[in-house]
Amino acid sequence: MFRSPAAALAAALLLAGCAAAPAAPTASSAPASSVGSPATTPSASPSGTPVPTPSTNVRVVEVSLQNGRATPNGDRLSLPKGTILRLRISADHADEVHVHGYDVEIPVKAGASVSKDIALDQVGRFEIESHEPALTILQLVVS
Repeated sequence: MFRSPAAALAAALLLAGCAAAPAAPTASSAPASSVGSPATTPSASPSGTPVPTPSTNVRVVEVSLQNGRATPNGDRLSLPKGTILRLRISADHADEVHVHGYDVEIPVKAGASVSKDIALDQVGRFEIESHEPALTILQLVVS
């Protein structure tokens, strides 16, 4: 094919040079360090709690602790594993809400409201209750 080793070497260098030449950038190319889209970029609230993306299944439950009563009051709530349970709790007295099985304690100040997200990653039946007075708020069933 090539009559001399010098001709073969020259051809090899030409081919290598062509393969190593960088492609010219185009207007549509993005730098390697670009930020992902909001749907794929994880984020967190100032408290460090993950902020659910639009594709996350979030169930909001409003809890009221007023006049020695809890609302809801012992209701059964069935949710699939992987759901984020967002408890929004208001109280007329200082209290603490406990989510059994998840070992989550949520302090509530008198006259204030608090919101807490809980990632339901365990299957089973779990009570959610207040401590002062001891009242069952929900029977949470995760399957």
